Amino acid sequence: MMATTSRDMGGAAQIRERVPWYSTVTYDFKLWRVDLKTIVASVLWGIVVAVMLNIAERLDSAIFGGTFFLFGAATQALAVGPALFGLPGGWITLVISPLFSTLTATTPLAPIFFFTNSLYAIGTAVGTYMVKREGKGLTILQLYLANAVGSLLITLPYPLFIWPVLVGMTPNLVFKTGLILFLEFALGLPILSFVVMKRALATRLWP
Repeated sequence: MMATTSRDMGGAAQIRERVPWYSTVTYDFKLWRVDLKTIVASVLWGIVVAVMLNIAERLDSAIFGGTFFLFGAATQALAVGPALFGLPGGWITLVISPLFSTLTATTPLAPIFFFTNSLYAIGTAVGTYMVKREGKGLTILQLYLANAVGSLLITLPYPLFIWPVLVGMTPNLVFKTGLILFLEFALGLPILSFVVMKRALATRLWP
């Protein structure tokens, strides 16, 4: 099944691109992109993500005492910054939420999220750079592969240090919780991310 999308090239002629359901429209991905448009878009998108994660972290604090991060991991499905904006913009998108969480004290682990979210931004941006073909859109499979790199990097600090050392979880609980967290990021995140990316690119919200 193919969808036809109009793309305005240079403010003049429109090119109608036929896009399969499993791919975004063509867009130019650069690993290191620091132009003004990218920075502004990253900040705005980061605020959207931060609001959603702030709500999720409050639920987590109320239900799990701020240690499980289940809701935060699930709603971070909207963190598409690294795959759209590259490394600098993706990093900006993902550190705005920890900044808000730290300033509002929504969870005791908020300062640590600066580090873990940065790992995810680096992994996903580099993963996108490795799998995306120049002059093509990003397929859902490629996004899964890119996300898997970021998911591994953001997950590892929890079972290796955060949960056993800072929280005091037992090894059995650390293993089970870590597995759930990784599956949420690796399986749940790309689906909604792909839908958001596909729509944003098709409607020229970006670039």
